[in-house]
Amino acid sequence: MSNDPQKVPENPFSALLDPSQAFRGPKTDAEFEPMDTESTQNSVDMANLEEKQDDVGKEAQERLAVNQFVEEVFLITLDTEKRPNRVEHLVFLEELSGSCRDQSWLEWDQLDQALFERLLIQSPAKFLSKTSIGPDSPSLMKQAVENRILFYLFDCFLRLQRKSGNFAQYPQHIASAQSLIVNNAKTCLTNPEIFNDQKTHLQWIELFKERNDYMGGDELLKFLLLVADELEKDGDEGADVIKKILDAIRYKCDKEVSLFSPDLLLYIEIIGFFTRSKYLAETLLKFSTPRDPNNGKEWENTLLGVLLSKSCIPLMETGPFEFFERPSRYLQQEHDITQNNIWQAMARIHQRMSDVFLSLLKLGPGIRHRLLFWIGDCLRANSGKAKEWAEMTPFLYASDGFLVNLNAVLLKLCKPFAAPQSPKLLKVDYRYAASAPKSRSQAQQMSVHLQDLQKETCFISLDNRPEPTDVEFNFLTECFFMAHRCFYMGFNRLQSRFFKINQNLHRLEVAYRDLSQQRGESDSVVANMKERFDAGMSMFLSIKAALLEPQTLQAALDLHVASTTWLSNLASGNSIDAFNPISFPLSAQSPDYLGYVPEFILYNIADTLVFLQRFHENSIEDCGLHLDHLMTFLLIFMGHRSRLKNPHLRASLAEALAALLPHHPDVQRGRSNHLIPHFHRERIFNKHVHVEFLAASVIEVFVGIEMTGSGVAFEQKFNYRHPMYVVLDYIWEIEVHRKALTRLAVYTEEHMEDPTPPLFLRFINLLMNDAIYLLDEALSYMSQMKHNQRARDTGEWEQLPPDQRGERENSHRHMAMLARFHNIMSNETIHQFEVITRHIKSIFSHPMIVDRIANMLNYFLLHLVGPKRRDLKVKDADSFEFKPRQLVADICQVYLNLGDDKSFCSAISRDGRSYSRNLFPQAEEVLVRIGRPGCMISDFHALHEKVISLADSQEADEEAFADAPEEFIDPIMGMLMSDPVTLPSSGVIVERATIARHLLSDQSDPFNRSPLNMEMIRPNLELKQRIEAWKQSIRSSKH
Repeated sequence: MSNDPQKVPENPFSALLDPSQAFRGPKTDAEFEPMDTESTQNSVDMANLEEKQDDVGKEAQERLAVNQFVEEVFLITLDTEKRPNRVEHLVFLEELSGSCRDQSWLEWDQLDQALFERLLIQSPAKFLSKTSIGPDSPSLMKQAVENRILFYLFDCFLRLQRKSGNFAQYPQHIASAQSLIVNNAKTCLTNPEIFNDQKTHLQWIELFKERNDYMGGDELLKFLLLVADELEKDGDEGADVIKKILDAIRYKCDKEVSLFSPDLLLYIEIIGFFTRSKYLAETLLKFSTPRDPNNGKEWENTLLGVLLSKSCIPLMETGPFEFFERPSRYLQQEHDITQNNIWQAMARIHQRMSDVFLSLLKLGPGIRHRLLFWIGDCLRANSGKAKEWAEMTPFLYASDGFLVNLNAVLLKLCKPFAAPQSPKLLKVDYRYAASAPKSRSQAQQMSVHLQDLQKETCFISLDNRPEPTDVEFNFLTECFFMAHRCFYMGFNRLQSRFFKINQNLHRLEVAYRDLSQQRGESDSVVANMKERFDAGMSMFLSIKAALLEPQTLQAALDLHVASTTWLSNLASGNSIDAFNPISFPLSAQSPDYLGYVPEFILYNIADTLVFLQRFHENSIEDCGLHLDHLMTFLLIFMGHRSRLKNPHLRASLAEALAALLPHHPDVQRGRSNHLIPHFHRERIFNKHVHVEFLAASVIEVFVGIEMTGSGVAFEQKFNYRHPMYVVLDYIWEIEVHRKALTRLAVYTEEHMEDPTPPLFLRFINLLMNDAIYLLDEALSYMSQMKHNQRARDTGEWEQLPPDQRGERENSHRHMAMLARFHNIMSNETIHQFEVITRHIKSIFSHPMIVDRIANMLNYFLLHLVGPKRRDLKVKDADSFEFKPRQLVADICQVYLNLGDDKSFCSAISRDGRSYSRNLFPQAEEVLVRIGRPGCMISDFHALHEKVISLADSQEADEEAFADAPEEFIDPIMGMLMSDPVTLPSSGVIVERATIARHLLSDQSDPFNRSPLNMEMIRPNLELKQRIEAWKQSIRSSKH
């Protein structure tokens, strides 16, 4: 500043200098004019002069304060002189200084112009002045020369907030300065071309990333919200700015961010900022809605969708793989570390995104409707994801990772009511899935944001299901159904895909092992197969990590257990306004409520239990007392067709029941942890309040699969029955179940010829059908495997062209897979006969069954111990699950279990197809060779002698009755009848036991296919008497 005395009067701060020099300048004549007035007049003049001096001082003080305020907040100046106690560095405004001539301070009314000039300076560093005598402040110098407009304005805003206390006496200036900063920020966003085309929308993002820390986070949010308020006032122009920012965020998240990227959580936090006002939230949701809402994949490409798509699951089966690449090169410990890191990253994403959704929901009805429509429309557009063929068209639907993450968010929203018998569950309205609003406005009015659920198959069919119209569903209801729908499309389908990958890897591993043994590791085909296996393992481990994330897995289990109590309450027949104790047996009439509930809820529960049993068994045991709710649920829906019409779904529940077993066969195969406790699982199978109904429920499902009337593939049918065998094998050893099964058998014996065959009789018949089919197929496959192995070992295949040899090898591997499947199932089926006949015997001696069971046992024993057994000796039999020793032992034990009954022993010898007098001695030799107990071998020898004795007398009768009249012979079995009956529609006469066996599987006349049951057949007493008389006459003539 100039020291010229002539300039002093122009300085408003001069009044603050030494009073004796405050207004010193060139003397005027008036200064030396004598005072020629009276004393009173002198006093008045002096007062006026002092008042003027005070006014000048106050004005100067205010100007000084304003200049100091502007310099400290905006870091700009018109004065480059160094003085103590000034800001260290200030940007000199050259143009404004020139227009103000010799003025070295900033007036308040010049601030707008001053700030504008500062914002237009491209290189503030060129105008930086050292304005303080004190030491430099690098941080303040950096702020002073900041050339990014938004950063500079926010720093001004931040300094304003922190220094406002120093200028509290000028509140109007503080408010004006804040308004000026905010409006300039808005202007630079709406008109960046004015400011040297700075990309201010990108600066907005970078500002949030750099300055949203514990030091300036609150001030930044306040600043950005004030700017947003101003943008809102600009209408479409302001909205376009927000969308431009959001689009930049979407691009960065899509192209630059992955699951482990540090910026991912920061971008989610930025999105969280847009939940702080209705205007921002509405703009966010509009921007996140795809142009084509019916395109499922487009939802993943929106801003919210991109954030939710960050996952460890590769988009394609062949990669690229972000995690677990070439897993065969790493130790399991390293895979575990990677998995834990993935879990931590996923948990953070799920929590942050659920916070975003929850904040949006709290912004009032308008935003809540928009968000729920976003979720509902997204799920509707991706509904095809639940179909099996969706894996073939991944480009049509959102990725698995997206749906898994969205479901994790929804599961967190369900947490307040995801507890068994929670009072809040009673608020879930079962009618929701039947709603079909006619318009968007009606959907909003009814709060039905997830549409098309009325097209889903429900638990039962209702002839006339009223459609709810005059109702507004609550948030809990929507959250419940949305979470289950998303789970079915995401987790459930991914679990199914995961199981398939697991199976394919097993097959590939077997093929790789076989081929590498033949050709060596260096063979190109073998190397290619190893690459495929490695890629498959990468996909397997990636999906496994996504499915087993602990927090989401627990949230899913909590919801499913809670859902079982809700469903059981609906099915119980009690009032659904409260959770009341459920009494068994249930009423025959099913509540209509179940006609509104989609089946996919039940699939979610069943499939999750199966998944947990195989890959996270301890979580089932950790349910503790809540396992009782699961057992009640399974007993209700598994064993009552009136509550669940779909037999395939009831079979899935049987598999879920097997998943609850404390000792599952998978433990023996090394896939489960032996150290996992099983107290609670043992308890529900022994002491559950309704456990006595479990055995009948399992058998009901077993029979129901066969009686569907639909073309269930053999493999699928036996896959359904496998877990039922596992359950039955376990419960036979528990007294309460053994008594229940015995009661079923007793009832069956008393009602063998009822029009509708008893449940246990149908079960035994189907068990025999399965055994005959499965073991026959298994033995046939093993014989073919023997032939193939011989051809390969002799070099026959090596002589073939490469393409033919490859076909043979592929066919051989496929046959091995089929052989393994049939062996597993036949082993289990034969074992079931051994277990059943150990406890229940008399039913197998009934004329309807005895010949069939004896013929079946003879046939299989002949193949296993007779001359043809050599055709079954294959290499590596264990890999095909072929266990001939166990089969022989089980079959022989069935003979012994039933051997006390004379009719059974007679039936053994009566079998002219498979039985011969040397069959049992051959079996004895095998029993000795495989090391069975001596007592068993001696008992089997005694049975042999008993059968031989009966065979002698039986052969005499057969020889005597060999020339029986044709009318005495059963037309189906070709045997002499003892209890002939007449079929009402065809008039054909057959043996009672023959037609009874037929009707167990087919309720029709075998000669004309007309409907038939045992009540309709007519005993032919006259023919029976003639047969008996003829037999007696033959016997008499022999003596």
